[in-house]
Amino acid sequence: MLTQAEQADAFAAQFADAIVARNPDVLVTSNVGCAMHLEAALKHRGLNIPVLHPVEVLARQLPDALYPRV
Repeated sequence: MLTQAEQADAFAAQFADAIVARNPDVLVTSNVGCAMHLEAALKHRGLNIPVLHPVEVLARQLPDALYPRV
């Protein structure tokens, strides 16, 4: 993303198009750079699809007493 920005942007655009076509409730990735890049590509298309780390997905499954919502 940082050293080959043009190539990364093209990939993110294609990936975002595929995500839009599937209309998911959430996108999950363990790569922070990937998450930031894809989130920006989705927001650029006017979409607010949450991009979460797998641990965040698991944490959301815990009872509120263990993981209070903010």
